[in-house]
Amino acid sequence: MPITTLEKVKVSARIDGDELDGQIRDVLIPAAQAAIEHHCGVAPGTFDRPPDAGAELCAIAICTHLHDNPTAGRDDLARFLNSHLLDQARTWT
Repeated sequence: MPITTLEKVKVSARIDGDELDGQIRDVLIPAAQAAIEHHCGVAPGTFDRPPDAGAELCAIAICTHLHDNPTAGRDDLARFLNSHLLDQARTWT
């Protein structure tokens, strides 16, 4: 199970229909999880279950941002990764 679900991302991003499901599930969620795990200094797959609600909200925010701006880079994601949402996840290990 990834850090968040397809359904939660779709609700947050206000995406109807299923034409983007594969992209969200196979690209956006894994990218968000990898960015969060890297930022928190944990091994890949550590957050296959979200360590807390803040980390999951951060993942949803990153997915939504990447959906709206697919060329977003590390600097674009810094506002999410450095936010208070990851405070508990950064000290999780």
